[in-house]
Amino acid sequence: MQLLIDKRFDCSSVGKNLFILQPPLTYGDPSSMAPNISRVQGFTWYPNCIFFPFRYGNGWLKVVQTDKARMRTESSRAIILPFEVPDEGYLTVGGSIDDTDRIDLPPGQYKLLFELKTWTLGDILSTEKYQQAFDYSAKTVFRGNIPELCTVTFVPAREEVKPELLKFSSWGSNLRGESTLSPKELVLFEYLAEEPY
Repeated sequence: MQLLIDKRFDCSSVGKNLFILQPPLTYGDPSSMAPNISRVQGFTWYPNCIFFPFRYGNGWLKVVQTDKARMRTESSRAIILPFEVPDEGYLTVGGSIDDTDRIDLPPGQYKLLFELKTWTLGDILSTEKYQQAFDYSAKTVFRGNIPELCTVTFVPAREEVKPELLKFSSWGSNLRGESTLSPKELVLFEYLAEEPY
């Protein structure tokens, strides 16, 4: 296993999404239903980028490359998606355009496993680097902004990767139109944006 990113992570205040982008940094939004779909199924997928919403918007991000994807039993969300690393051999990962990381991977098709886990105070205090990053103590009380552990695993694909929700917990929402959608009916957009991010 190769650890590519292991750091504190903060999403921008708008959207609270982790994004993974192919070069050049572009994105697409072909449908007004995209925000609703993202909340219902836990992601928005385009051929050149993926967005994963966080519930609270901050936490710890791990990105790894390995030969086999193993879902963690403690994850509250676990999603498998296909994704391609282009000939340039890298992707951009971030939660804000002002704070991104480049990850270098061999070009080709990958099985991408996204996992999200809401931390407890015990989770944070049990590891020194987490405790230092968030500056919490045993007396800390979370008030609606609970850190989340996000793990993204890239596995070289040996066969076609089918999108799948391995584990999914709904956060609930009043967004109009969500009642017509089901997490079992996953939506992948085919639109490739040409506007710079």
